[in-house]
Amino acid sequence: MALQEVSNHVVDASSLFAIERTSGEIDHLYTVIHSQETYSRKDLFHMIDRINRIDVQALPQETQHKFQTLCGRAHALNINHMVDAIYEEASALAEGEYDSQEELASRTQTLKEMMADVWSNNSLSPENSNYLRLATIKLGQIPSSKI
Repeated sequence: MALQEVSNHVVDASSLFAIERTSGEIDHLYTVIHSQETYSRKDLFHMIDRINRIDVQALPQETQHKFQTLCGRAHALNINHMVDAIYEEASALAEGEYDSQEELASRTQTLKEMMADVWSNNSLSPENSNYLRLATIKLGQIPSSKI
């Protein structure tokens, strides 16, 4: 009789399998994101999108620590891309790559706002700090009469 009662109950282990699958996804992303120093913007965006879809609350404590490290690495790579974009834009403006004074003024203002945001809202590596300083120098090379 006891054997029959046990066989009539179905154990739902889907949440355990989901946690295992998510842990496997985190392990995979962790390996991928630490395998090289730079990524294309598209690849980084795809990894960040996958990271954002993970249900952190359901993860075991050990996996949460790995997830935090994964997020930190993704954030650092994203900051690197933002700083690179700022430097490239400042260089383009300093080299005269704009069509009108209005475009120059608009792009310069946007660039200054981006620089202020990145500088004040992130803990920058010395390298990124130097790139932002160089971008500021590049902007300073544009005659103020043109802005």
